[in-house]
Amino acid sequence: MAENPQDLGMWVEALKAKYEPSPGVKPFGRKEFDNLLGPYGGCTDQPAVLFNEELMAAYPEAKVILRNGNSRFPESIRPVLCHGGPRVHGTYSRETNLIARHYFGVTHTAGPKSFTANAPFFEQWQASARSTYLKHNDHVKQITPPEKLLLFDLDDVWAPLCNFLGKPIPDVAFPKVNETLAIQEKIQLYIAESYKRSFIRFAKRVAPVAALLIAVAICRLRASRCGPAFEGAYVTDYAERLPIHRGTRRIRNCLEVWLLIYAVIRLCE
Repeated sequence: MAENPQDLGMWVEALKAKYEPSPGVKPFGRKEFDNLLGPYGGCTDQPAVLFNEELMAAYPEAKVILRNGNSRFPESIRPVLCHGGPRVHGTYSRETNLIARHYFGVTHTAGPKSFTANAPFFEQWQASARSTYLKHNDHVKQITPPEKLLLFDLDDVWAPLCNFLGKPIPDVAFPKVNETLAIQEKIQLYIAESYKRSFIRFAKRVAPVAALLIAVAICRLRASRCGPAFEGAYVTDYAERLPIHRGTRRIRNCLEVWLLIYAVIRLCE
């Protein structure tokens, strides 16, 4: 999801279909997951981990690799979310709230404009993060056929992973990453994409309003250059001279007022 934020909208649809379904809305199946995951050979991390049963039912031929041992993941992500202060808008907050509420049991959701908007959100998340992580691993072990499951430790070498997947062992060292740093980089991707989407939405709202305001300003500027003759009697529009009456001016003024009201409403949405 971090590398393909354009798919986030479909993930939110999948989350809502599973946890907060509307009447007539079915959970995601093979067809829906093909639309979402078709180009990829595998998936990991959130929000895919919330669809264990659904993904196994949709792709019974798939293999499952589960991180073994006492992972430091909950501790690695805590300083990033709780102390990094990233502002993540729109769809990212909705996706985060859905995961927190239904996966981690967080009842106090994050604010609509920030991961760090409300302290109770993170207090509840921290209290349940490790137990939820361990419960998730136990659940995956229970529902996955043994021949389809590999318990893999990141301290291992290539051989167990490659043998499980039926792939040749690469002639390079097994990659090692700083887990906390890797999570921080993902969060930065979320933030950058969030600001990008926010700017695009803002531009779409402002552009038509700005065009109308500029048009009004140009008309008023032309009127001021024409002097009293424009306001009192006539205006030159190409080759024609059109009478401007008080009623016309009142209509114009009313339209300008409504335009300003419309602009304020659009900008506040």
